[in-house]
Amino acid sequence: MKIAVATSDSKFVHTGHFGEAKVYIIFDCTSGEPDVVDRVKNVFSDMGHELDSEEARKRRGIHGILAGLGVSRLVATAMGPGGKRFFENRDIGVVMVKPGTRVDDAVRITYK
Repeated sequence: MKIAVATSDSKFVHTGHFGEAKVYIIFDCTSGEPDVVDRVKNVFSDMGHELDSEEARKRRGIHGILAGLGVSRLVATAMGPGGKRFFENRDIGVVMVKPGTRVDDAVRITYK
């Protein structure tokens, strides 16, 4: 299983909308212990999501990046019901954590 954690400082899960995170840290958990295998810049972080077309483009773009890396779980602190449904309907489960959660704690919560 691969887990993507939305972050902007590599220490804490990004507080706020998952699509505004600057980076997604990718963890591979197939060996039994989570290992960082990639850090992916979110090229969509500055794109708005006020218009339906912007929101759809942003979701599709982020999904494409994560799915292309084999991610099956996305960890975030904020995601609307439409975004959650979009990812889950495309085989990426969504795990919500509280703001202030450390990245390593979020991975443990998701992986257990």
